[in-house]
Amino acid sequence: MALVSLREFARQRGWNPGYAHKLKSRGVLVMRDEGGKELVDVEASNAAIEAAKDPAKGYMAEVNSAQRQRHGKPESMDIDRADPVGNSGTESRQSGTSSNATYHQAKAASELYRAKLSQLEYEQRIGKMVRTDDVRTALASRITQVRDSILQVPARLAPVIAAESSPSRVRDLMEEELRRTLEQLAAPLNFGESE
Repeated sequence: MALVSLREFARQRGWNPGYAHKLKSRGVLVMRDEGGKELVDVEASNAAIEAAKDPAKGYMAEVNSAQRQRHGKPESMDIDRADPVGNSGTESRQSGTSSNATYHQAKAASELYRAKLSQLEYEQRIGKMVRTDDVRTALASRITQVRDSILQVPARLAPVIAAESSPSRVRDLMEEELRRTLEQLAAPLNFGESE
C-alpha cells in the first residue's frame, strides 16, 4: 500500500493539483491518515477512479487518438490523463483540446434525431401530418367509390333518358348526374378512418 501526498498523486497522474483536490472532496480518492497527515492510498484510489470512469469517454479517447494518428496529428492527450470521473472542468484538459469531441457530436446528432422524431409525432397527433399508408388507403378507397359511381350512371339514367324526347333535357340530366358523381372527388379524405 503506497501512500503519497495529494500533490504527488496529481503529479504521477499528470493532473493539475486542483483537480486532485476536487476528486478528494467528492470522495473518489481513498485517503489515509498517517501521523496526522492525510495521504492518498495510490492503489485504492486508482481502483476507485477506474470504477468511476465513464466508459464512453475512454472509448472516445481511443477513437480520437486513432483519428489523430490517421491524420498525422500529434497525440494531444493520453488516455490515462483523460478525466476519469466524467468532469468537464479545465483541470482535466492538459492540452486544451477535447478528447471526446466525436462523442459530443454523436450525442448532439442523437438529440437532434429525437427532437425531430418528437416533432413528427406531435404533428401527426394534431393532424398536420398523416402517414403515407393512410393517404394511400383513403385515396384508393375514394377512387374505387368514384369509379363504381361513374359505372352506375348509365343504369341510373337509362330509364329517365328513355322517357325524355328533348335532347337538351337529356344533356342536362347527364350533366347533373356526372357532376353529382364527380363531386365525390372534391369531398375531403378521411385518413385512418373507414369511409
